[in-house]
Amino acid sequence: MALRQTYLSLKKTLPKDAEYILVMRGRGNDELAPSEELLDEFNGWKARFKPGQGYETAYDFAWDKCDYEKRFRAQIRGNPKALARLRELAEQSRTRDIFLICYEAYDKPCHRKLLLRIAEEEFGAAVDDTPICRPASPRPPRKQAKRMSPLELRVSSKTLGELGLPGFYPCFWLKTRARQLPRAGAPRTQAVVGAPSHPVM
Repeated sequence: MALRQTYLSLKKTLPKDAEYILVMRGRGNDELAPSEELLDEFNGWKARFKPGQGYETAYDFAWDKCDYEKRFRAQIRGNPKALARLRELAEQSRTRDIFLICYEAYDKPCHRKLLLRIAEEEFGAAVDDTPICRPASPRPPRKQAKRMSPLELRVSSKTLGELGLPGFYPCFWLKTRARQLPRAGAPRTQAVVGAPSHPVM
């Protein structure tokens, strides 16, 4: 049993009885979310990002430039309400898993991960960083292509339009041609619409 973390897109993959806490602003737990000032500055740095500045992404650039980790740690440690809530979660997680959830995927630094570290450092919380993976969707069995007989042939209206043919003509011809095909064991005939058929020598 431990404090764990994941992101919002994977919430539906958690066990049905899993307990979780949304730690984004406006979700009822603002004491555990970054301040508006920190978020505004972070987003401002993201907007100023340009390739070639030594960072792979705007997110990494902004995280470093606004000194996100240091400031968020100071924010939580300086807020008695936030520390009390983390202490409570640390105690509860001794008997069951509790997930902290926000928006960012596993490959990005995020304040929910910092919350786990603070709970571990301050209150000895058991922390499990094992990612929760999205279950793979089973692939449907590949359908076998059906071998069509002449009687089952159809020509789409799109193909007819490309050929410049009226919609009824090819289907009529195919049906007529199919009726003229000899049955198994019958002598081959030369089928001409409107003309009598005769054996081919």
